[in-house]
Amino acid sequence: MKTNKFHILKSLSIIVISIVLVFILISRSHANRTIQIIRGLTHDSGKMGKYYALIIGIQNYRDPNIPDLETPLNDTKVISDLLKQKYGFKVDMILDSQATKKAIYNKLRQVASKASIQDSVLIYYAGHGDYDRQYDDGWWIPVDAKGGDPVTYLDNIHVQKAIRAMKAKHVLLISDSCYSGTLFGQARAMPPVINDKFYLNLYNEKSRWGMTSGNKTPVSDSGTAGHSVFAYQLIKKFKTNDRPYLSVQEIYADIAPIIGNNSEQTPICRPIRNTGDQGGAFIFVKLNTSNAIAKKIEEPEPVVLPDNKAAAFDDILNVSKQKRDQEKKWNHWQKDRETEYAQVNLIDKDKYLTIPQKKEAWYRFLQVLAKDNPFSTKDNEMKQYAVQRMEYWEAQISKGKDPKKVAALSPPGKPVKPALSHDYYDQFIPAPVWPKVGSGKNYHWKLVSVFPKNFPLLGANFSRFARIVEKKSNGRLSIKVYGANELVPISKVFDAVSKGTAQAGGSFSYLWTRKIPEAVWFTSAPFGMNTQGMLQWLHQYGGLTLWEEIYKEKNLIPRPVGTTHFQMGGWFNNKIESLQDLKGLKMRIPGLGGRVMAKAGVNVISVPGDKIFSQLENKTIDATEWLGPYHDLKMGFYKVAKYYYYPGWQEPGGNLELIFNRDAYTELPIELQSVIDQAALDCERWVIKQFEKKNQEAFKELIQDHGVNVQRFPDSVLYELRKISNMVCKEVASRNATSKKVFMEYRRVQAILGRSGSSHENAYYSR
Repeated sequence: MKTNKFHILKSLSIIVISIVLVFILISRSHANRTIQIIRGLTHDSGKMGKYYALIIGIQNYRDPNIPDLETPLNDTKVISDLLKQKYGFKVDMILDSQATKKAIYNKLRQVASKASIQDSVLIYYAGHGDYDRQYDDGWWIPVDAKGGDPVTYLDNIHVQKAIRAMKAKHVLLISDSCYSGTLFGQARAMPPVINDKFYLNLYNEKSRWGMTSGNKTPVSDSGTAGHSVFAYQLIKKFKTNDRPYLSVQEIYADIAPIIGNNSEQTPICRPIRNTGDQGGAFIFVKLNTSNAIAKKIEEPEPVVLPDNKAAAFDDILNVSKQKRDQEKKWNHWQKDRETEYAQVNLIDKDKYLTIPQKKEAWYRFLQVLAKDNPFSTKDNEMKQYAVQRMEYWEAQISKGKDPKKVAALSPPGKPVKPALSHDYYDQFIPAPVWPKVGSGKNYHWKLVSVFPKNFPLLGANFSRFARIVEKKSNGRLSIKVYGANELVPISKVFDAVSKGTAQAGGSFSYLWTRKIPEAVWFTSAPFGMNTQGMLQWLHQYGGLTLWEEIYKEKNLIPRPVGTTHFQMGGWFNNKIESLQDLKGLKMRIPGLGGRVMAKAGVNVISVPGDKIFSQLENKTIDATEWLGPYHDLKMGFYKVAKYYYYPGWQEPGGNLELIFNRDAYTELPIELQSVIDQAALDCERWVIKQFEKKNQEAFKELIQDHGVNVQRFPDSVLYELRKISNMVCKEVASRNATSKKVFMEYRRVQAILGRSGSSHENAYYSR
């Protein structure tokens, strides 16, 4: 029985194996039979349309709030080469700095108008993407986008419109970006048998397909061999394909499981909705297809030959070439500047020219030195000397050595205005653009301030900021504000935000000069820029970018939130007719202004704000500087001091700062980052208008209702204080290279902007 059972089992096994072999042979025979040349479906047939590719790659973004990527440039370079060399595409590339919103949109329109009804178009995008959960809509983020501002993004709807407008027979969109899966309709299944009829049927019907690296979730920018996870598998498929035809569905079927198993992202491949897809699909056709097929039929089992792989250095060499080209252009720029430098030095020594003309020449020279030459330091040396010469001629005018003390020192087109409208400063601050905020995770922040919460304007500004953020974020970001010494001591606000004890803080940057000497320049400087100048420096001349670079080392992100406007020179109980009258005075005056007064012989004393009135009243101090007419009126100084001096040379445009913990900021979704940035702009506009309005009203009340004796510092005193101020500023600037860099940039911009401001500042500007 055992023998019989054995023979029976053996017989059954042979039968099963035979059946399997038969099926395998049939399958192979069928597969070989299907590899046939399709008449007309080859690049050299002359019957197939052209293949166009638009390749878009963005790796380095202009906005520092948008993180740079690692792989798009490498990905697009390799994919472009493969499409041209292996699949016969005509490729148009738009990379990095070229890939602005307008440029991408124009390129899409160009492709749409160029492709005929027999052509095929491939669009490849590698860069950042974003997703609006409320509207289930996605965006591409172009190189010139502003982080958190969807208005500057490229909406998927525009991409759909461009594809819908194309006359081409086939359009394929491949998108390697976050949230790129919002464009697609329903999937279509592949047939069980893939043969020449399969390709022919797909090619003959119009198609609008898309393949993306992920659906509505973030995707990885890192992978293998310098490529993203998605791009690496796509490139590998393009390279290793030895078949004459390759459909997008086949590519997806091969690479999607590998990507899904090796990352958190899930690629998708479907027709693009609302673009006119009619059931076809995009077919990649290899060059020299007929020869390849003939060889495959004649040699079904070819001898394995060594591959033709070679080390490619084009991308590395291109970097070197770009750097050499950049250096060459900068060298030409440098030579031009050196020629101008020689000319302006001749003007400086020309005895037939007036002082204002010489200063105007240096001003014009500084204008063209706005950019820093990354390949030389000569421009910095010229810039430093130019600022020194401007200061020298300014001092000569102050001494009255030139009878033509006219507005030559002010840039053309920027005259001193006799009065300012309430909205005058809006032109220097970007208008808030509020993002759309959908539902999502809620965040709770703490904000610590150096001011009491109810302190007029300054403390109130941060409470207002918190209210705006909560409202504009639809309650997703709430901020609890702590006034001075409530959660942390005033002296610890900077550290508390830096370490994450609180996520935000409000203060003046000069308070942190012991930690960061260069921080002082972002508040104000004696005889420095006024409110208008500070706003232009920060928002139009790169000052804010410089500030962000410096605070980055402390894990902080700074934002300006208004200025105290032009201040007064202080309250005194004795007349100031010469510098000698300042010597020995006991005065409360902080910051760089205090250091200047100390060098002038003043006994500078530190007095808490709530003790100033009593110490003036008791003659413990002889003088004090506070803020401006509005706050001085509230403090009641007119009751205990005889003279109110102007101009406020010590702090002509005190800038208020809001700081964020960098980790907490970057943890927020882009739309909430935008909310707090836009709220800061809103508060900056608001507080400046409030100071301008309330200072004017208070100044009028002090004179008309309280009979305050307003005095102007004599010219000789202002002249000496300016000289001492220059010494003090240079001492602070010499503490380290960064402080010197910021100071030189501050002075350069101040020289370019000249002297402009409101009427109550004219005394300051005339000296």
